[in-house]
Amino acid sequence: MARSSQDNARLVQLPQLNLEFMVESSSARELSLLSFLLEKEVPLSHSCAGQAVCGTCAVFLEGDKIPTPTPSELKLIQKQGKDGHCRFACQIFFPHEAFVWIVKTPYW
Repeated sequence: MARSSQDNARLVQLPQLNLEFMVESSSARELSLLSFLLEKEVPLSHSCAGQAVCGTCAVFLEGDKIPTPTPSELKLIQKQGKDGHCRFACQIFFPHEAFVWIVKTPYW
């Protein structure tokens, strides 16, 4: 999937599923990546309902404007021995500015 040429694009690309979603401005900072994907009926494991406890919503995120991990996410990454490229979808919230994220996970 090619990167959008729109300067104000807010895109989430899922190359493993051949899907791409536009993120509405109103979703910024209101939904986690996990909630957004579930709302779009994209399956992703989430045993703790987004509380940053289980680590089952692990994803690999590439792109721009990726927020830094929260303290609870960093703690879980360390506890589970994940590398720096692993993030937890329940702890990632959308930036207000334009972005393009590529999301991959072993779950799919």
